[in-house]
Amino acid sequence: MKHLLATALLATCALFLLPGAPTFAFDSSYRAKAMAFLAQDIADARRSGSNPKVFLDLVDLNGDGIPEALARIESQYSCGSHGCAAYVLDLSGPAARSIGDFIAFSLKVLPTKTGAWRDVSLDGTKQVFQAGKYVSVAKAPVAAEEPRKHYCGIVHDYVDSHQIMDGKFNPYWDHSDIQPPRDPYGAYQRFRFSLLLDGKCACVDGAVKAFDRGGERAYAFTDILAVKICDTKSVPH
Repeated sequence: MKHLLATALLATCALFLLPGAPTFAFDSSYRAKAMAFLAQDIADARRSGSNPKVFLDLVDLNGDGIPEALARIESQYSCGSHGCAAYVLDLSGPAARSIGDFIAFSLKVLPTKTGAWRDVSLDGTKQVFQAGKYVSVAKAPVAAEEPRKHYCGIVHDYVDSHQIMDGKFNPYWDHSDIQPPRDPYGAYQRFRFSLLLDGKCACVDGAVKAFDRGGERAYAFTDILAVKICDTKSVPH
């Protein structure tokens, strides 16, 4: 009887652990599931001659008793001037899936909540769980100036900006003289060092608006939602 009472007391105390408690309470299978998701990134880094370091925290972000993973990979391959590959992973299914893809120097859990989900900090910027993904409060999707569509073409890299030569809009996204586009899912930051290279073919899913550039009509992205590689033979140069 004393043993049963002690067990019940421990179980009751466990209910008062805050979400985001240290990860030692979770089964090691969750960590293994997260590492399986990261395996390709790790392998790519090793093939490039890097020795990647993985930073992994298991935290119950929505209070369902199943942890999510906050992961970051540091290596010469995985990191750039804006940070390193980072993810928030859902571990509730048979395999881990991403609910947040980022480039970041730090990824931490915040004490605040949005709905049932804990907020996270990406290099000091608050990220909230919205429509199945973690997105920046400052960059949450809003109505775009033009209908969203695919813009496919050869990438021109001008150092301070990129341009997709789609043969019609030839839209820019810029880091200096034009207001940077909203990037709620981190698509640009994630692929700028791999797909968005001068001379490569890329398709950007987003929206654009017109602006005056040196007395001529030009277009700039207002939203970037996805970036994919394309076939150079099928697009204008």
